[in-house]
Amino acid sequence: MRSLSLVLLLASGMGCLHTAPARAERTVTVVPLTETNFRSVSPDGVFTKVTDCQVGNLNSIAWAVGEWAASPEAYYQNFTPSDGCGVCDTGFQVNAIHFFVQTAGVCAIDLSVGLYGTDFTNPDCPIPGLFDCMSNNFTVNLTGAGVWDINVPVNCPCADVTYLSAIGVEIVEYRCEVPLDPSLITDNFPVNCTSWNDYGAGMVDLVGEAGFPGNLLLFADVECCEPSIGIEDGSWGRVKGLYGND
Repeated sequence: MRSLSLVLLLASGMGCLHTAPARAERTVTVVPLTETNFRSVSPDGVFTKVTDCQVGNLNSIAWAVGEWAASPEAYYQNFTPSDGCGVCDTGFQVNAIHFFVQTAGVCAIDLSVGLYGTDFTNPDCPIPGLFDCMSNNFTVNLTGAGVWDINVPVNCPCADVTYLSAIGVEIVEYRCEVPLDPSLITDNFPVNCTSWNDYGAGMVDLVGEAGFPGNLLLFADVECCEPSIGIEDGSWGRVKGLYGND
């Protein structure tokens, strides 16, 4: 299991982070962000317009978590749409998902995003389940160092606002000019059973198990819709296929 160490350093960049060792030996470095301005990027250069509301984690950015990200892997954020989108009475439709990272230089990231249902095998700590919809695979080009809001379009069907759902990003590959993968961005309000990572060994609770200082900055732009429909069945093999058939 990956471990966490807290380093109280000012985050003017990522040069203070150590080079990540092999996956099995990795530790995590947490750096407070004092510069909260961020740059936005979209794979097709066209940014979605929020027509009704946003759902997911909309808190302010607070921490950069380095030496954790290593492709291929996937990240998820549980949420109940009605909690953050009171204007939608019955249904919501996701049209873009935002994923925040910090880079030390130029990076290209191959990824897709999606909306997921929920697995209640453990009702006290439900995990993301089957996908309802997935975007195309995109390459996002981050042109320099900084904190990035990666805005990825996706076309999802109408889903029920009362269901516990998850938004997620599946990372196929990071290609960075510096020997560090991007750092993940979190808020300052850690909540167990909310932010998740699957790097090939099953779901990891990033707060409850890995000790992240907050939850991932993952949220979605949505429109209200009706009639609402339940989360459709999908194939978990899409995620597992990132890691081969071992």
